[in-house]
Amino acid sequence: MNEIVLWKLNRYVSLDEAVLRDIEELRALDTGRHRQSESALRSLLGTHGVDLPMASTILRFRNARTFQIRDRHAFRAVYDEDYPLYSSSSTQQKIKVYFAYLDQLVDLCQKKGLAFETIDRLLYVFDKRKNGKLRKEKDSRQL
Repeated sequence: MNEIVLWKLNRYVSLDEAVLRDIEELRALDTGRHRQSESALRSLLGTHGVDLPMASTILRFRNARTFQIRDRHAFRAVYDEDYPLYSSSSTQQKIKVYFAYLDQLVDLCQKKGLAFETIDRLLYVFDKRKNGKLRKEKDSRQL
């Protein structure tokens, strides 16, 4: 777990045993069942140093059948707009946006016959080709 955090943030975060157990229990969730992870996601988001991008990365590496990384390029590819949340957004709002995003990805994969496990990477490449670089953030708090 710490290797993922170090790779993403270039530092460590301290995840307690209860959070690690919650994450481990998500291994068996199937595609489209992501809402069953709300308690684990809430615990992750309540951990100092973990925001939605990191939480989604941890969840994706635990179970790629159910979770995908909330990436700004992938989000822009799906919604054709910039990501709407900030670090100061409420935990409930972050969970709501992430679950709606996963719902969209499940739907897109079903309609287009794509593998859910790799859709975030496909969307990342698609967006970079279609839209180019991300715009400079006006507010450095944006996720």
